[in-house]
Amino acid sequence: MSEDNVSMVRRNYEAHARNDSATIAAILHPQIDVYQCEHLPWGGHYQGHAGAREFFRRQSEHIDSQIVPEEMIDAGGSVAVTGRLRGQVRSTGRAFDLLIVHIWTVRDGQIVRFEAYTETPRLLRALASQPTLSEL
Repeated sequence: MSEDNVSMVRRNYEAHARNDSATIAAILHPQIDVYQCEHLPWGGHYQGHAGAREFFRRQSEHIDSQIVPEEMIDAGGSVAVTGRLRGQVRSTGRAFDLLIVHIWTVRDGQIVRFEAYTETPRLLRALASQPTLSEL
């Protein structure tokens, strides 16, 4: 049932917040497909548990962030999550607070696909090594 899917996605966010890799591994399908826009330094497609770990490792090299889910929308076999991505760029200390949309596809009791969408132009500006005019 899709209500179970929402619960599973919620448990996944909670496990990420406490760095509970055992719970995350149990929730994610061994062949999970992870995607984020290729314009970001960690963006692209990743496959499997090793790929998911690589995605999050590469992301954490660049940003120290917290995901704040605000709404979880039951979409049958998928769960759409809207919320915020808050944090700092590691290299500059520049803070950011961005809108996110995450799409989680669930099949047979495990997450098989994760798509992460954010305000990419704003995140790229935060990642830039030079401040923008509005920050001066």
